[in-house]
Amino acid sequence: MSLNHPYKGVELVRRYGDPTLHRHSIQIEINRKLYMNEHSLALHEGYESLKASLRSLLELLLATDPRRL
Repeated sequence: MSLNHPYKGVELVRRYGDPTLHRHSIQIEINRKLYMNEHSLALHEGYESLKASLRSLLELLLATDPRRL
């Protein structure tokens, strides 16, 4: 097992986020078992629920963006 493999995690947030330019970043890590069978890669019933939750989160973030108020 490798730590942060294959993803670099916080490095992406550091590289692309720049709050001084009003470019904010968040990192969300999602356990694949919540939405797919990791052996077959088939989506399961958790997929639609996760998709709805992420859509709600995105809508909330957009609604609170001071540039859109």
